[in-house]
Amino acid sequence: MYQLFKNLSIKQKTVFIILALLVPLVIIVSVVMMHIGLGPIAKIRNIDDYMTNATVDDKRLLQQRLYDFLDSSFNVDVSKLDIYIRDNSFIETESEGTFMADFIIDIDELKISYQVSYVFPNDKATSENPIFDCPSLDNVKYPETECVGMYNSTQLLEAEQSNPVYSVLPIIVDEFDAESGVTTRYDIRGFFDYDDNEFSINITDYSCGNYENALQSIRDRGFNPEDYKINYQNECIFDDLPYIGNNSLGDRFSIDYTFTEENKIYFLINNYGCADEAASEKAAIEATSDWLLLHNFNIENYQYGVLTLCE
Repeated sequence: MYQLFKNLSIKQKTVFIILALLVPLVIIVSVVMMHIGLGPIAKIRNIDDYMTNATVDDKRLLQQRLYDFLDSSFNVDVSKLDIYIRDNSFIETESEGTFMADFIIDIDELKISYQVSYVFPNDKATSENPIFDCPSLDNVKYPETECVGMYNSTQLLEAEQSNPVYSVLPIIVDEFDAESGVTTRYDIRGFFDYDDNEFSINITDYSCGNYENALQSIRDRGFNPEDYKINYQNECIFDDLPYIGNNSLGDRFSIDYTFTEENKIYFLINNYGCADEAASEKAAIEATSDWLLLHNFNIENYQYGVLTLCE
């Protein structure tokens, strides 16, 4: 190798040395770029005027995420768009060194605006940070353009405005009655179906049998649930069921549950003690009651049945 190099002309040696130095430099730069995540950005031309507490990396990451969002939404050269933060829209808060910036960006070429929420330093960035959503209807600059953000859209905002029940949603109930031992946990949220262009109310029940309670919660706030499409979903908190154990007599028993036609919980108790069926059934009920109390439920407030299965 040395002999080959020695036989090269001065010009050839110079080129060889330059290439020898250039190749590792390119490799190093490529690795660094991959490490810090450099990529195309959607330049916000006045970002430095507002985000004075953000580092260069914080601002670059925000603009990279904006590029990805716009590039997936529009068939344009995003890097050439004129994007700017709207005057009097920028709000920034700080807590223990973490900043939250909320502002509106306008893009005149696309005739669209987005409400931006960004938490930084950028080690806080996740798939849900930053957020690019549609601004509230009173902040819409281009009413002729249908906006679709990460979590809302013009359609959804118009649905909210035309359905006053949105003003009381979500309703979240998470209560424990120490006297009765009953836990009540459910939430009620508004939902807009884009395909059907229809607004509905979703009830998610986490403690079982709260369908009527949820409807009453809506009535208590001055709205008639019969005026809306209701979607009810049972997601009972009893992840530990079915449960199998031994009662105080040493007989095996099991607990499971189902729902009645009225969406009320019904406990199924199977007793496997046959030497004294009556005593074993009683012990199975007592053991079931004790187990439910550990989960903040009083069996006396629920329907249940006992079935003896002799082994």
